[in-house]
Amino acid sequence: EDLGGRVHAVPKNGCPTIALASALNRPAGLLVVGDWLYLTERGNSYTDGAIARVALPDPPCAASAQTEPEILVEGLGHPTWMVVPDDALYWTGYFSGLQRAPLDGGTAETLVGCFGGYQVRARLVKSLRQPDFNVALIEDLVAIGGSLFIVSRF
Repeated sequence: EDLGGRVHAVPKNGCPTIALASALNRPAGLLVVGDWLYLTERGNSYTDGAIARVALPDPPCAASAQTEPEILVEGLGHPTWMVVPDDALYWTGYFSGLQRAPLDGGTAETLVGCFGGYQVRARLVKSLRQPDFNVALIEDLVAIGGSLFIVSRF
């Protein structure tokens, strides 16, 4: 996690490091799909996380590849892990659970809700008068075949 808000490409062929994006809100997860680098911005609150993408440098030693990230989904709760098992992007969020949206962006759909940590969860459920969440915290996400696998606490 880079608290300075930058994502860099480090070419394996010895070319200099390339800045791909800057001024991001706590970038964390990275995923390459085709010619795109998808990234998560964890954010600083329950709802200011986002998922964005930037084009990969072509050629790999491009001198100035930095571009403005394309924001695909906003208002997320600390997104981190991402997978693309089909035509959609799936991710986990510490405060939002397992969600998905089209690869080119759109509205997030929650598949498994959660809210980070048992005590936070209990206070939030009580104060918001919302139904309890399915899990307290999702730690990791993997896609194998037609299934998504999550690691959760609680």
